[in-house]
Amino acid sequence: MQNVWIVNGKALDGLSNALSTFMRAMKPRKLQEAEDDCTEALNLDDRYIKAYSRRSTARKELGKLKESLDDAEFASRLECNNQEVKKQYAEVKSLYEKEILKKASGALKGSMQGVQKAGKQRVEMTEHVQAINPEPRPRIAGIQEDRTKV
Repeated sequence: MQNVWIVNGKALDGLSNALSTFMRAMKPRKLQEAEDDCTEALNLDDRYIKAYSRRSTARKELGKLKESLDDAEFASRLECNNQEVKKQYAEVKSLYEKEILKKASGALKGSMQGVQKAGKQRVEMTEHVQAINPEPRPRIAGIQEDRTKV
């Protein structure tokens, strides 16, 4: 008896056929379908390396780098001697790390701009106050000295 699966409303026999639809679905508008098909295949067989690998590829293209990395890492654990899976894992890991660094540097840049802006406002405020009251403060000190003499 052969298993039959329904993927996107189509009856398919065997997981290999289910995943062959992945290649046709790799067009940008169909990446989500490809991810869903691979998830469906993994629900049927959670040790299917090709499904993890292909879902990782779809997720990478969708910009879901953390999820893509998780899939590639799991596939490499299941089949640690597969050079293609190792290569995919290294590639996705590199992309994910670059994304993290980009976000971190953007946050740092934003906070530095905030500090610089606050510093600039303080300088402008100080200059403005000095422009209003150009006389130095020692005059007040002189008044206080006179009081102590009395």
